[in-house]
Parts: sequence; C-alpha cells; structure tokens
Amino acid sequence: MDPFGQAIAAQDLIVADVVRRFHDVADTAQYRGTATVERGRGWLVQLILRLAGFPPDQTDAPVMLTLTRTDTGACWQRDFDGHLTTSFLCYDPDSHAIVERLGPFKVTMGIHAAAGRLHVAVIGMRLGPLKLPRLFWPRSDSVEQAGADGRFQFDIAADLPLLGRLIRYHGSVAVAGDDASLSL
Repeated sequence: MDPFGQAIAAQDLIVADVVRRFHDVADTAQYRGTATVERGRGWLVQLILRLAGFPPDQTDAPVMLTLTRTDTGACWQRDFDGHLTTSFLCYDPDSHAIVERLGPFKVTMGIHAAAGRLHVAVIGMRLGPLKLPRLFWPRSDSVEQAGADGRFQFDIAADLPLLGRLIRYHGSVAVAGDDASLSL
C-alpha cells in the first residue's frame, strides 16, 4: 500500500472500492486518464508553483499517474501531457498523517472519509527546515472518490490565504481491472 492506503487501513476508513484499490500498490502501478489543471494567478503564486514543480494550465489533457513503493513510503509521478510532477510521500503511524515532499516544500496531510469519499486536508507545512505558521499553509479542498462510471476521480485544490487559488487539478483514471490501466 502507498502512504494513503496505510492511513486508510490504520484508521479503518470506509472509502469506495476504487479508492482503496488505487492506493493498494504492491511495487509500482500506473493509471491513465485525463485531467484539467487550473493554476492560480500572480507572480508569487507562479513562483511557488514552479518551485513545487506543478504543470501549466491544461484542459482534459492525458494524465498518467505512476506510484512506486520505496523503503520509506512512495514516489508519486504525475505526467500531465508530458509535464512531470514528482513527489515523495511517507506515512506517520503515530499521527496517521501523510507527509508529501514537493520540491523544497513538505506538506503534512490528514485524511477522513465521508459517504465513501476520501477527504484530504493540510495540517502542517515546511519550507526546507522551517516550520511555517498556519497563515502560510495552503487550504486544501481535496477529494478522491468513485465516479459515476466507476473510475477513480480526483479533485485536488489548494488556496493560499491572502493570495487565493494556488492550483486545482481534477480528472479521472482507470484502476486495475479497467481497460485503460496498467499495473506493473
């Protein structure tokens, strides 16, 4: 399992089957689908997005998500029509939190489930070794769920206080057993 899968299992969260299967990675899994990326505006937002490695604005672009287990967690690589965004995630069993490293940023996330949907919230943030005060944490409104077609749907959004929208990307991918997925 990837770190999200570990947190789901440890907390006995009830999520849609496709969400559970998406995070049940033995070694490496690849998922294909489409995604729309909407970046926030302003020079400071653009600098933050560049440092974190996020893709440009795109509409219904091909996306491939590659999840690879590592000794300490997982590497997530998101290929948004040729633009790669890579992050490293680990699970903290004491707090049930997931920590994601994107460039110089470390984002600590907590999860909960409601109506079969997985909700993800930012509960901490670091820039390099510096622990950032809550005022500088992105506000996250992120959900993973089963779409009407049974595919894995994601809607990831982050807003910054005082600056507004940082990024939102949403779409769907096929998971193991669907024709458009490939598990390695």
